[in-house]
Amino acid sequence: MDGSRKMGFDEVPSAPAGGAGGAGAAAGGAAPEGTPDRSTLTSRLEELRRKLNDCDWSDPELLVRAAGLCAELDQRDEAVNMLSRALELDPRHAYARTRLLELAGPEALEGISVPVEIVPLSKRPLEVFAYPLRGAGPIMIGMGGVFYALLFTGLAIAAGIFIVFPIALAVSLIFIGYLIEFFRKVTFDTINGGKQSPDWPDLDFGQFVLPIKAAFIYLVLMLPTVGLAVLTALRVVDLGDIGNDVMLLIAGEINGLVLPMAMLIFFVRRSALEALHPVRLFASISACGREYWLAAGICLVIAPLRKGVMVLLGAIPLAGPILSTAAMIYFAMVACRALGLVYRSCEQKLSW
Repeated sequence: MDGSRKMGFDEVPSAPAGGAGGAGAAAGGAAPEGTPDRSTLTSRLEELRRKLNDCDWSDPELLVRAAGLCAELDQRDEAVNMLSRALELDPRHAYARTRLLELAGPEALEGISVPVEIVPLSKRPLEVFAYPLRGAGPIMIGMGGVFYALLFTGLAIAAGIFIVFPIALAVSLIFIGYLIEFFRKVTFDTINGGKQSPDWPDLDFGQFVLPIKAAFIYLVLMLPTVGLAVLTALRVVDLGDIGNDVMLLIAGEINGLVLPMAMLIFFVRRSALEALHPVRLFASISACGREYWLAAGICLVIAPLRKGVMVLLGAIPLAGPILSTAAMIYFAMVACRALGLVYRSCEQKLSW
């Protein structure tokens, strides 16, 4: 594991201000001037142990402070156990993770599940654009571009043949569902701490329902915008040509701000109805706050960007459809990465 190494006692760094204390002199050595002696450190540790007993060892901060004193007293094993317990209670405790990696040797770390550091989307928003290009990502994008370009071309040809089209549509739904399952896997891999693109998922013929559910979610969320468009077309609502266009644009943008959360709920819960439940939908958006709004903003920005890139690449002779489809997969991975980071950093605030 990165950063894990067995350190000598005098190598343990000091804790930050207000933290658990740093490395002291080795047991039996002379303490530098101003450093508490061993009896003082032992007394402090006993006091912290009493406090931990009172709270059933459920306070991560007390555990980290006690672990720091154990380290200074050369009680390394107990310090490691306390830090492990602190991370069980609070996987996001960065200092506890750092100290555990410093104090625990390779053998001890083999039996400890150290949570992967959680970096919110707001800390590195541009990372989502690099994510699809790491690991097997370029291969996944290239393979997907070739396969789905051929699939969509075949479906377009089959659309003109009445007998063949239903079969071609059924086959296409299965593989479009497979692509949606891949995007879902990108989201879950991010939630689980993955830092590069996963491989393709296993093929399941039951996946043909996924595009139907996804389309259902999209259409339901679009109903207010569609209804407004009908009302303006019938002049029931009439703010003038410019006013109507602005109103429809705003309605579409609102839909675009809500859709990412609906898809995140759908990916996690696998239920279109739960994704459309208004209370869950808006409560989840509120719980995630700026992390979600940043992800939604990224999705809004890449929507026209994706269309523009696909049009430009699609105009390239022969390779156009492949490159255009590959671009679509790339931008979808960016969006799913952003949603995964939102859920990962806000999981404790969500009720699902």
